[in-house]
Amino acid sequence: ALMLISLPVVTWVPAGVATLPPQPGAINSAARPRFTTLRCYSDDDIDSLVLWGDAGVLVGYGVVQSIVDTLLLPFATSQPDMFTQNQPVLTAQWQGLALAGLWVGITSLQNGYRPGATRTLPSRDALVPLITAWLGSSVVLIAVFAMLGLPLEPEVEFTFGSATVIGGWRFLYSQNLPML
Repeated sequence: ALMLISLPVVTWVPAGVATLPPQPGAINSAARPRFTTLRCYSDDDIDSLVLWGDAGVLVGYGVVQSIVDTLLLPFATSQPDMFTQNQPVLTAQWQGLALAGLWVGITSLQNGYRPGATRTLPSRDALVPLITAWLGSSVVLIAVFAMLGLPLEPEVEFTFGSATVIGGWRFLYSQNLPML
């Protein structure tokens, strides 16, 4: 209530009020916040190696996919019977970057980069953020391509491949790398 009173009134205190003993409950209730603040982060540690590893693996996956598509496109057009998919992934390197951003964002929102989730791979704590991040990022990527009227078959295979590379990276990490 003192904050609502103007400064000249606050500086004037009657003589009897200044000598009153403080009330124990009044001091404690004034010092405590009346509500808890909303936090957009967790107090738990973040396994930054896994966070950056996820991003790096997905960006690397996009770059490698782009290189492989560029190298194999002449063979895929001249001999389409040799390939199960003869269409290249459109701008795979940029899709890898977008996929990495979506993946890390979705996983972070679920607190999926805490050590309890990154170092215990067959556990529910590890699998729920992985599956949710894969589904969420895949749906967004495929929905954008569908809205733009672009071919979906290469994109579906690209998103399934992203689950494979992230699954492999996370499995290796959960089994061996935490000792680093």
